[in-house]
Amino acid sequence: MDDAVKRYRIRRDARIAAKKARADDQWITMRGTHVLIDDGGQVSKGPEKLKNVVKQGGGYKSKADRKYGSSDKYSKAIHNGWNAKSAQDRPPRERRPLAVVHKELEDNKRNLESSLKQRDKAKENYEMSKDLYDTYMDDPEAADDLKEMIKKDFATTQEKYKAAQSEVDRLSEKDRALRKEFSEEREAVKKENSEAIRTGSTAFVRSEKVVTAIHGSEDLIRKQDYETGYCVDKNGNRLFQASDGAGSSIDLSAYQEQLKDAVFTHNHPQGSTFSAEDISCAVANGMAEVRACHRGGAYSLVRRYSLDGETPATSRDFAWDYQEAVSKYDREVIAPIWRRGPQVQETADKCNKMYEDYRRQWLELNSKKYGWIYSEE
Repeated sequence: MDDAVKRYRIRRDARIAAKKARADDQWITMRGTHVLIDDGGQVSKGPEKLKNVVKQGGGYKSKADRKYGSSDKYSKAIHNGWNAKSAQDRPPRERRPLAVVHKELEDNKRNLESSLKQRDKAKENYEMSKDLYDTYMDDPEAADDLKEMIKKDFATTQEKYKAAQSEVDRLSEKDRALRKEFSEEREAVKKENSEAIRTGSTAFVRSEKVVTAIHGSEDLIRKQDYETGYCVDKNGNRLFQASDGAGSSIDLSAYQEQLKDAVFTHNHPQGSTFSAEDISCAVANGMAEVRACHRGGAYSLVRRYSLDGETPATSRDFAWDYQEAVSKYDREVIAPIWRRGPQVQETADKCNKMYEDYRRQWLELNSKKYGWIYSEE
């Protein structure tokens, strides 16, 4: 047996051992493979040839003995140290806008759904072909040309099924990576928004007095089953309280002058985020911030631009675009789910949650381009 064959078999055996021991924490890198080491510095899994390689090849044991005193400590140093070092050496991932990541995630989701259907169809064809193959290959009375045709068909459907499964695996892996990136970027954006509000990169700086007045007002109304609103100026003074005592809306037509550059907070008894009417009212009246509190916290939209000039055109489109997007989602996604049913409370709860999640996500993704910062507390 020549050296090339020996080296190939050594590497093959090492890969087999590594595959069988992926769950263990103690690893040692050798000749491009990962080999599991037990507490005694020996290979705990894998063929006998691999033990000889670890004992004799590469000089790793002697290096471990010189620096760490044992192969076990050496393998842990590689696992805990080298991996961390390589992670530090890698350049940080370039951040992409949240909306871009979301669009790619949604596109990949649609591709994955399509691939799953194609995979299921390919699997069905493969299983039918396999049944024919198993039936006729061992049948001495079957014609040779029939056997050959079935054999070719079986090979073709098998390859198509493997290719379809491979595509599903690829898109699934991409989906996991995009979901992780989206989640991380979403958290980063939330921190940036909170920092912008805290440092005053908005219409005004929230003083401690303003924050106290806002939270104090919200504590009075967050548990009510009807809407009530409070207005607080930039000095923390409570300007007015408004409520009709029963409904799910508030008439603010008499308070337009006081709303300019002020914070208006009100409660949403159902815990929902802003409606298009809330946004339209905030933009039209020049509020510095509009808030909607509920039993579990509060939603906030803070204006980024100054009122010294004209309201930006993009901001005037904010409520309209929001309503258009939400209506489209309701029409194209929520309504079909409800029609398919069953039309019971469980389906209604599912639809309501999807609808609310979409509204919150849309505001997170899009509010900045309209001159506002959306956050949740």
